Amino acid sequence: MRIRTTARGRRARISVLAALLSVAVVVLAPTPAVASRTDSAGAAAICPPGGYPGQPGMRVKSPDSARVYLVDPDGYRRWIVSGYYFDLFSSWDGIRTIPDLHCMRAGADLMTAFGTEVMGSFLVKGHLTAHVYITDGPYRRWITSEETRKKYQFNAPIQVWDQNVLMHGYLPGPDWT
Repeated sequence: MRIRTTARGRRARISVLAALLSVAVVVLAPTPAVASRTDSAGAAAICPPGGYPGQPGMRVKSPDSARVYLVDPDGYRRWIVSGYYFDLFSSWDGIRTIPDLHCMRAGADLMTAFGTEVMGSFLVKGHLTAHVYITDGPYRRWITSEETRKKYQFNAPIQVWDQNVLMHGYLPGPDWT
């Protein structure tokens, strides 16, 4: 036995089916990633998707960790590898504790690979140049001015390296501004 349906009945079924599909799409649609945590005051901290940029030059830490980060020129917090802090800074003064540090955009650790050895970053200059660089991974990044050194509080002694090691051992990276 065959059941006849009218055009009106088919349209009604199609409308119901379309409504069900749109609900399924809304329910299954991805939502932006939002991290939620409780801060030290007990309030929920909502992070914007992708995190927020930090202010370049800030040294920051969270209240529940001893790790210190430097905010780079692009606004990313970069962990200063333990044991190498004093190769960039001469004191602990000026470190800010940020309760929602987990919401700040995170970048790669601030470190240097020298051959097979991985170590922290250094302030260096070649023995034939006045330019001061920060080593950052495989790169040497020129610290463009004395104002930039002050902004980042790079006040540790500058290591003087053989010009060939500095210029040929590290790739030129973007300027540190």
